[in-house]
Amino acid sequence: MTKIWLLVVLGVFAVFEASAQTDVPIAQHESLTVYISDNDAMVEHILRESEQQILTPISGDMSDIAITDESQNHIPYQIMDGNFIIDSSDTSVSVRYNLDDILYRENNMWVWNFLYLHTVQFVFLHSESLDTLYANDQPVYLNDQDGIKCHGCQIKLEYTLDEPTTLYDVQWEEHKFTVALRSHDNIETIRLDPSTISIDFEVEHGNHPVAIMLPQDMLGGPYQAYLNDEGLRFREYTINDTHSWLYARPTESGIVTIIGTTVIPEFSGAILVMATALALVWFIRRSHHTSRNRTHQTENRTKNTLWWYN
Repeated sequence: MTKIWLLVVLGVFAVFEASAQTDVPIAQHESLTVYISDNDAMVEHILRESEQQILTPISGDMSDIAITDESQNHIPYQIMDGNFIIDSSDTSVSVRYNLDDILYRENNMWVWNFLYLHTVQFVFLHSESLDTLYANDQPVYLNDQDGIKCHGCQIKLEYTLDEPTTLYDVQWEEHKFTVALRSHDNIETIRLDPSTISIDFEVEHGNHPVAIMLPQDMLGGPYQAYLNDEGLRFREYTINDTHSWLYARPTESGIVTIIGTTVIPEFSGAILVMATALALVWFIRRSHHTSRNRTHQTENRTKNTLWWYN
């Protein structure tokens, strides 16, 4: 991380140095949008009109550079020390270029360690098959939007496509529930234990996101999650009155346990009281693990706003 920031400082210094040497003002953004498709990206800077201006592009292998005014007329430019020196324009300026192979593949995830100190709008061109991505290892639910906005912007951006969705039938006595789970990991079965108000399942590999949809009448929240008895960070979304989505990212193989606060309503009241007491003992014993892994409940998210978490 220190190395990345050093490169940023050097890059910013280079821009100011080039600006000072050429007496060209630094470009002022109206907007910056990055369109992502698989491992490629198309970038568009919209700049304010200026006599002449200098712009640092996003780092990467650039191709198909096009700099135009509002009437799509070509604006002359030159490249000096990796920066664009753009001729004057009396309208806003569009600077477009492609970044080829800018994302890399890791554990079925497309990954981009992105750094550009400006507000950036990310748009995913395959958003119809993408509803959740990871920003700095935290899940972000897109909620039918086509992207997110990052203020800053230093972010490890990750997403995956075509995750298999598997339906599991969970049976307890005469009660039958359907649990949906989406992951590239291998998960054979899901077990419900009303006596501990919990379910558990085994992840074979780890390092794959896991999204699980729980019927609330089977296991109600709020929830706690563990991986091999250690606190597991996760994100909870209530999608309707009957089901909740939980997103987690196990870091290794092992047993994932999700503990709720309510279980099958018809479950015996006396046993339920005893189970609740056992669960409280469990929570107290594990409290030092969960203080840094507590559930964060989502709120309504405005369009194109990135969730940030502590």
